[in-house]
Amino acid sequence: MIEDSVRFVYGDEQGLGVSYFKNGNKKEYGQWKNGLKYGVWRYFSNEGKLNKKGEFNQFGYREGIWVLKDSLNKFDSIIKYTSGYIDTCYSIPTDTLNLDSLNIQPFELKGGENENKGSYIDMEG
Repeated sequence: MIEDSVRFVYGDEQGLGVSYFKNGNKKEYGQWKNGLKYGVWRYFSNEGKLNKKGEFNQFGYREGIWVLKDSLNKFDSIIKYTSGYIDTCYSIPTDTLNLDSLNIQPFELKGGENENKGSYIDMEG
């Protein structure tokens, strides 16, 4: 388990910082230096899966390659930062969807003379 070891020096955060969701899962963790995020930081979903990772420079700006994952925990985007500004971005234009996870069930609409049949998609199934 990662322990939060941030200390304050003249009001500035120093050391390893960790924050958590209300459910106890890690939300983010990384290094603090002179009150700024520094080095590699990792960000997690509410379920505890890594969904973003990147680096901050000595001035607290995003720097270098950042990778983002989609809802299926697959790499979705790669963003290159230079001094906090987006330099280059590679991303999939649509969110990936796992069609095998869909549960399609028939249903019937009842009423009147025109009984219709159809289907619905159970997105949680």
